[in-house]
Amino acid sequence: MCKNCKFKKNKNEAEQNFSPKDLISFRINNGRYFITNKLNDNLVFIEKVISGKLNIYYFEDLKNNKYFLSKEDGKLEEIPYKEGIIEKMRKLFSKNQ
Repeated sequence: MCKNCKFKKNKNEAEQNFSPKDLISFRINNGRYFITNKLNDNLVFIEKVISGKLNIYYFEDLKNNKYFLSKEDGKLEEIPYKEGIIEKMRKLFSKNQ
């Protein structure tokens, strides 16, 4: 799980390590925005990819790539991902359910 990040104020300074306990959120130069949240009883950094009435978040670790949504209450719900094949009008389509 993404449990720490490293920052440098500039190229000549030493790296500083931060954990989710140290930061509420951070943004990197390319515009990606990460927040601290709890997943599976662990504090981790997750990427906020869409902001609005529903917020969409992305989380990646060594085993998983997952998307979550949150409503106004801020509670994360995992967006299920399933693959399948369907047939319509005698044509086959790949379908994410």
